[in-house]
Amino acid sequence: MMMSEEDGFRAMAEAGVDRALRRNLPNFRSETARLLREMERQMKSPPVHRDLPCVFSQLRWAEGLEDNSVNLINSMATVRDYCRHGAAHFAAKEPALAETLRGKAAWSDATRAEVVEIAAGARILRGVCMKMLAEAEEGHIVCMAAAEYLAHMAEDTPYEWDPNSIPVYMYDAVVDQLDAAVAAGTRDPDVVRFMEVFAQERAGNLRRGAAEFGGEDAVKLMEHATTVEALCADTETFLQKIVSSPYFERARLFSIHREAAGGAQTPIDEDDTMFLLLI
Repeated sequence: MMMSEEDGFRAMAEAGVDRALRRNLPNFRSETARLLREMERQMKSPPVHRDLPCVFSQLRWAEGLEDNSVNLINSMATVRDYCRHGAAHFAAKEPALAETLRGKAAWSDATRAEVVEIAAGARILRGVCMKMLAEAEEGHIVCMAAAEYLAHMAEDTPYEWDPNSIPVYMYDAVVDQLDAAVAAGTRDPDVVRFMEVFAQERAGNLRRGAAEFGGEDAVKLMEHATTVEALCADTETFLQKIVSSPYFERARLFSIHREAAGGAQTPIDEDDTMFLLLI
């Protein structure tokens, strides 16, 4: 049985407001501001001193936040307008209910205004990420792929992806995958799935950025999207480039130093500590 218009208004009033949502909004705002400060600080440095492997993950976070914020903005506007309509409907015959609906409309409008600010911050962060990606070279894109693939391998282990804690055997496992691919032309299903998702999502991120932000960086972003797809076209080529990337080599070297010291952090040559920095 379809709910009547009046029953719909009453249900909306009884549902109250999502106070947990409102409490969480400052967290999104502060995290966006923190990442933006960090990215802008890196933008003042030459690419060699930028933590480029993290850019894709920050871009995904900002893109998801912006998309979800836009959906929430539209939802809050719908709730606000619906509650205002209900308040007008009940103004004469049920003033208390009308007041409840007006209050929810005001709450929805205030929440919407906060989310608009968050969406704007997320978009600025996306723009900075796109600028950094546009200034990257092909080798940087390969290193970003290496960082994501190692993080993917860590998903089924007790380790969170942190180059300071990942054990050597994970790097060796990638080398073993490459050896198998070279020797027998094998197509490890896990590698293939990663390549397909990485190509679709990262090339999609880059093409979306090129279309939405445009400008002189658009051409470079489109070129990088093509680079991502070419990188993921063949298992052997993909693994070969991952293993030979500066990111992989330095991350593995750091892990070897750490395990040689029984798991402790060990001072090593300054150049070796720059495994997150692309040269």
